[in-house]
Amino acid sequence: MRSVEVTSPTTIESVGTLEGYLRFPWHPKVDKYTYFMTHRVDPDTGLIVEQSQTWDISGAKAIAETFTPT
Repeated sequence: MRSVEVTSPTTIESVGTLEGYLRFPWHPKVDKYTYFMTHRVDPDTGLIVEQSQTWDISGAKAIAETFTPT
């Protein structure tokens, strides 16, 4: 799932899901999670000047999955 929407002249929002394995020697598996991302655009230059992101899992769970072997 992934969606991208221009919600204002200076805001782009996206939602998507990610999962997979990290390229560490112990190949930790990252369970599926959803991310929510917002980009702010400078109206004069059209360049992205800010990006923020949240996930539907806690930071603690994300770190724990990084160090848990598959």
